[in-house]
Amino acid sequence: MRRFSNLRAIALSFFSKELYRDVARNWLGAGIVYLPLISFLSVVPALVAMQLGIAAFAREEAGPILAQIPTTLVHNGRVSAAVRMPYVIRGSSGRPVAILDTTGQVTTLDTTGAQILVTSTQLIMRKSASETRTFELARVQHFELDRSKAARWLRLVVNWFALALSPFVFGGLFVPFGPAAGEARVRAGHAAGRGRLHADVRHRHPAWHRRRAPAVVVAPQPGHRAGLPGLRDSGQPRARARI
Repeated sequence: MRRFSNLRAIALSFFSKELYRDVARNWLGAGIVYLPLISFLSVVPALVAMQLGIAAFAREEAGPILAQIPTTLVHNGRVSAAVRMPYVIRGSSGRPVAILDTTGQVTTLDTTGAQILVTSTQLIMRKSASETRTFELARVQHFELDRSKAARWLRLVVNWFALALSPFVFGGLFVPFGPAAGEARVRAGHAAGRGRLHADVRHRHPAWHRRRAPAVVVAPQPGHRAGLPGLRDSGQPRARARI
């Protein structure tokens, strides 16, 4: 019988020899409860930290940015706004955050320092210092963005970000990634293919997978013809032959 519960085992796993003796002797199963519990306790601090970071951004940085967002309309893939172009949205420190330019004066983020650029037909976002992503707006039939809508979106993110992200983070702990995982999946696929092939052969030809008993060939008496025409038997008994 187990001496330690799952919660006590987590705390004792750092130093207790008795716990590991108990696990080796008395714990059964595949750890279906213990492993998700460990994963959950590992994920919660990270989600809490992200949630606090987003809340701090909304409280300290988002206000001045939201106040600068103009009413922007996308109709049939074309962007328009009743402001002077290029229009720069800056953070509380004065650093450019987003640029709106439908005149073609600004076409790249390389020298601007901003994170977002909206042109007449594209949305360009900086993912990292060496990578940007461009989204074509040609398929957007109608979309309107103003300060009130942006504020509502921000409130949704602040309230539900951690809860919405938690299933993906928690589930990602059990999904293998990387080259090793890819090789393992390939090996598993090959093994499954061989198993299906062997099963198909056994189904179609049941006698192939059975070990057949050796056949005994009775040697003819001296003076009788052997199996080959034109030769006479030597009188020595023949060896057993496998078929």
